[in-house]
Amino acid sequence: MTSRRKLREMAFQLLFQVEVGDQDPEILLERSIRQDEIPVPDRKFYRAIVRGISQSTDMLDRIVEKYAKGWKVSRIARADLTILRMALYELVFRLSGMEADPPVIINEAVLIAKKYSGAEAGRFINGILGNVVRDMEKKGDDIRKLTTKESN
Repeated sequence: MTSRRKLREMAFQLLFQVEVGDQDPEILLERSIRQDEIPVPDRKFYRAIVRGISQSTDMLDRIVEKYAKGWKVSRIARADLTILRMALYELVFRLSGMEADPPVIINEAVLIAKKYSGAEAGRFINGILGNVVRDMEKKGDDIRKLTTKESN
């Protein structure tokens, strides 16, 4: 079995490739599963992350824009945005039977950011995700409350 951290990193690489290369995520996903020989038990998590983010980009970007005070999504580095989308997807949708605790999700996002973007990106991502988790704890997991400006 592949560690969740490795699967998240692989998902980041694939989603970043989609983001900058305007490629079909489904084609890249199935190619990655074959080429990287992802074990059958790990495929469900990997597919859920990649497909879910690909299908929820607009909603995830609204959350990013709400919590990235003073930043438009278009100004955020593509790597940082991809990492934020991944972590937010896991936090918000709590993948059934595959969920991790919010601190684990945030920590792994920060580690991926430090590896692929830099220390400043790690702090930026940690701040945004920390605020999202605090709001989720206060307001419940209702995604509509996270995507509207007036819910602050």
